[in-house]
Amino acid sequence: MRKIAAVLFVSVIAFSCGPRDLPKERKTIDSLQAVIRMDSLQIDSLTSKLRERNILIRFTAAKCHKYALIVKKNPNQSVFIVNWIDRSFQWIDE
Repeated sequence: MRKIAAVLFVSVIAFSCGPRDLPKERKTIDSLQAVIRMDSLQIDSLTSKLRERNILIRFTAAKCHKYALIVKKNPNQSVFIVNWIDRSFQWIDE
């Protein structure tokens, strides 16, 4: 619902700022199409970023789980777990 309201708001502003030499109906359609295209591109970009982030989070959780199993099998390895986990989260700094 918010996206529809945002598109309508932006389209109203775009209609008032569009070129003056086109007929009003054509200007309205062109402006609305441009707003919809921009909104679609932004949504696609956000969706791909969220997917990438979700994959990285799951992969990091799997690595940390693997390290926990290693320490569970051999408690002498607990000395290394802090560095292993730190390296698992290096993607956040990138």
